[in-house]
Amino acid sequence: MAVSPEENRFSFGAFVLDLQTGLLARDGFVVPIRPKTFTLLMHLLHNPNRVISKDELIAAVWERAVVTDDALTQTVRDLRRILGDEGARLQSLPKRGYVFAHEPAMGNGAKPGLDGRHPPSVDLSPPGSASTHAASIHAALLPPADLSRIIGVIYDCTLDPTRWETALSEIAAVMDAESAILSLNDLRRHRVIIHKNVGWGEEGIAERQKHMPEIHARLGEWFATAPPLDEPYVASRRLPPSYLDSSPYVQTCLKPRGIVDILHQFLIYTPTHLSELVISRHLRHGPITHREIGISALLLPHLRRAVTITNVLDARSVERLRLAETLDLLHYGVVLTNSDGRILHANARAERMLDEGRFVTGRNGLLAAATTRASQELARAIRIAARDEAALDGAGLSVRLASESGGELAAHVLPLNGSDLRISLEPAAVAAVFIGAPPPLDPIHSKGTLEKFLRERFGLSKAEADIALEVVSGDDRAMVAERLGVSAAALRNDLGRIFLKTGVRHLPGLVRLLADAGHNQHGP
Repeated sequence: MAVSPEENRFSFGAFVLDLQTGLLARDGFVVPIRPKTFTLLMHLLHNPNRVISKDELIAAVWERAVVTDDALTQTVRDLRRILGDEGARLQSLPKRGYVFAHEPAMGNGAKPGLDGRHPPSVDLSPPGSASTHAASIHAALLPPADLSRIIGVIYDCTLDPTRWETALSEIAAVMDAESAILSLNDLRRHRVIIHKNVGWGEEGIAERQKHMPEIHARLGEWFATAPPLDEPYVASRRLPPSYLDSSPYVQTCLKPRGIVDILHQFLIYTPTHLSELVISRHLRHGPITHREIGISALLLPHLRRAVTITNVLDARSVERLRLAETLDLLHYGVVLTNSDGRILHANARAERMLDEGRFVTGRNGLLAAATTRASQELARAIRIAARDEAALDGAGLSVRLASESGGELAAHVLPLNGSDLRISLEPAAVAAVFIGAPPPLDPIHSKGTLEKFLRERFGLSKAEADIALEVVSGDDRAMVAERLGVSAAALRNDLGRIFLKTGVRHLPGLVRLLADAGHNQHGP
């Protein structure tokens, strides 16, 4: 492993971790990585060849938050998945912790690193905590004040969807982009919930719409490779120049408008809903760079939370004078809490949930889940929301609420004290907790119904039907294979048979097939 202290870059094997930009690259290509996974890798690289206890890693990655060992185990698993063969460097030592192995520094009988160079003999442990380094990484991409402002605007959109144009303008500006599109589609009912844009205009959107078959075909080919949902699609990095020169979409829609690159960031991709952010770069700014990909990664968890809750609210505007009335119309339970989790308001559906006590309880006036782990996740997200909504990342999004008597719901935490709009709803509240059916299969798309559909309509075996429902969950194939207890190669073979039997060519086709199945069997 080599490190350049001047540039804050760590290299090991084919990977380079750049602390200045906050990006991980492999063979020169950016590798999407979640913020917590990035912080874990950074702490390991600052402490090479040393046994690090689980407690130390949890403290470094999650700071003062209360999390279980499972959170660390999942993050370690995610890091190994990202590193591939290099993941063997990260070794688990039972009852002791973890160690990240690398070649010793030159001067101690050093051997060359995997990149063929001798690592310099330097101190890899700079002053300050891991969270301090993470903050400096984010600041290198986007000033903290700008990041906080944009996140605040994004969350305001959940309560007032007319603000999405403002949010898109802010996002486009910091990414040096001329135009942006945000969409959220209900595939089950063939309904557009959100379609906002800046910079395109009516004529531009109409022209782009003519080329949707070509756009969907290229994205479909990419999805067939099962990329992680967090990984953006960047046209300049995926399409060869020969294709761009002959593409009708590029030549008749993008080129006349001076657009030289497009980034697609997928926020939701399930059998029932599809949401994406599309960023366009003009000739004067050039193609998408590592910086824009890094900013997209910073904003992703906040955009995903805002779009998820906008979907829950069905794009309704929520005002204080009509708060109780509006929330009572929702199919979701909604609980407003203070920083300690004390319940300040619950809509009618949440009141019933609290009374039943299957998934959530309100003992002593405090919101809690039926399981300890879910309670800890909710409490942690509420505390972060009270302190700094920009630090939420993925905390409090799709928290699984299980019941001892069976069944499962999901909870999403929306911070409320980051702007006047959200504070005005309930001044003492710091968070709104939305509780309802977990993604991606809601009651209309019950697993049993879709399994029956696949087996009866296409002759899939029960095992094949189970695999089909797992791969449309939104997780990447490595995680699905691990959950099913099969190898990645076996999963690929199974998917090949499923695609052949169902007549689809790729994963998006399977997603749409299941969405249409629920729509046709149950109606709007």
